[in-house]
Amino acid sequence: MGWLLIPNNPNWQYDNAPPDPGATITSGSFAIGTRYKITNLSGTSAAQWHTAAGTQSGDSSAALYHADYVVGDTFKAAAAGAGTGKVVLADSSSRELWLKSKDTAGVRIHTDPAGKEHKVYTKVRKFGSDVDTVGEIAKTYWDVKGDDLKFQMEVLIPSDDLSFTIPCQEDGGVAFSAIIDWGDGTTTTTTTYNGGGLTHTYSAGGTYTIKIDGTFPNIFFNNDGAENDPPDGDRLKVKKILNLGHVGWTKFTGAFYGCSNLTEFSAGASDTSGVTTFANAFSACTAMAAPEMRFDTTSAQRFDGMFLLDLFDSISGLDNWNLSSMTDDTTPSLYGPIGNLQVFITNGAKMSTPEYDAMLIAWAAQAPLDIGTAKLGGSKFTAGGEAESAKAVLVNTYGWVITDGGAAP
Repeated sequence: MGWLLIPNNPNWQYDNAPPDPGATITSGSFAIGTRYKITNLSGTSAAQWHTAAGTQSGDSSAALYHADYVVGDTFKAAAAGAGTGKVVLADSSSRELWLKSKDTAGVRIHTDPAGKEHKVYTKVRKFGSDVDTVGEIAKTYWDVKGDDLKFQMEVLIPSDDLSFTIPCQEDGGVAFSAIIDWGDGTTTTTTTYNGGGLTHTYSAGGTYTIKIDGTFPNIFFNNDGAENDPPDGDRLKVKKILNLGHVGWTKFTGAFYGCSNLTEFSAGASDTSGVTTFANAFSACTAMAAPEMRFDTTSAQRFDGMFLLDLFDSISGLDNWNLSSMTDDTTPSLYGPIGNLQVFITNGAKMSTPEYDAMLIAWAAQAPLDIGTAKLGGSKFTAGGEAESAKAVLVNTYGWVITDGGAAP
C-alpha cells in the first residue's frame, strides 16, 4: 500500500495498492472497531475469540454474553486477537470494485448510464490524515488536460532587447523533447538542454506568455547576469510563473534564482514528484508576493537556500510538502549543509500565522530527520495550541533548532 498525491489535487491522496477486502486475516492482526466474519476457528480457543470480540461465554444473563463462536459468525473487534484463527472482513461487498482496480494502481472504470467511461480512485483520504479511507474520487475529473499540462511563463520583452533565452542545465543525460510556444505565433522545438530552440527573438516589445509542452526537465536562470554592471540577463524579463505543468521536472537548482521582477508564482496543475532538489530555486526573487508552492516534494532531498533574500509575507502550500526524502547529509554547499533548512527563509520573509501553524503541525507529524538549524524567517506561530506543541516536537524530539518570529501577539 502506498498513499500518493492525486495529480492536480494536492489536498487529497489515493492508495495505489489498496488491500483485498476479501483477503484472509489471521487472529492477532485484527483492527479494533472493524467487523469480521469467522472462516476458520482452528488455533484460536473459544476464550480467545471472546476476548477478541469483547464478549463472554457461560452466563446467558450477562450483558456481554455470546455463545461460543462458530464459522460464519461476525463480530466487531475489541482486541487484536490471538492464535491462528482466520477471518475476512464482514462486509466484502467492495471486493468487486477492488478486483476491477487491483491491477490498475487503485483506479477502477465506471460506466455511466450513457455508456461513457470514467476513471475513479477507489480509496482516498485528505493529505495529512491517517484514516484508512473516506471513499472514492473521480480521477477523470482531476486528470490534467490541455494547457494545464504545459509550463506557462509570462515575460515582459523590452523594445530595445527583443531576444529571450530559456536557460537549462545538463542533468546526467536526462532527455529534453519539448515544443515551445513563444506566445507570438512562433513555435520551436528542443531536444537538448542547450539547443537553438531555446532562444527566440520577438518582432516587438511587449508581454508574452510562453508555453512549453513535452519533456522539459529543468530551467536554470541561476542569477545569470547579476555580476554585470549594471546587472542584466533574461531573468529580469520574467514576470509571472502561471503554471509548472506536467513536463517531467527533475531538478530546480537555481531555477528562478535572481528573477527579481517575478511578481507572481503559482505551481498550478503541476507534477514535481520527480524533482530531487529545490536548492536556491527562488533565491533573490525579491518582488515575489504570496507565492503558491503546493509542490509534490516526495523525491526532494535538498531545500537549502530556497527562499534566500526573499521578501514575501505569505506563502501557501508548505503544509502539503512531503519531507520523507530530505537528507541529513552535512556536506558543505554554497548556502549551507545539503538537505538542511539552515537558510530556507531569510531576510525577513515569512509565512502568515495560519500558514506557519499548518506547516508546523504537518511537518512534525512526518517524523522528519534531524537537520539541525531551520531558519523560517519572521514567521510567527499561535501560542498555546497545536502549532506550538508541533514546534516543540520538532525541537525536542527531532533535534531541530528553529529560528522564527516567535509567538504571534
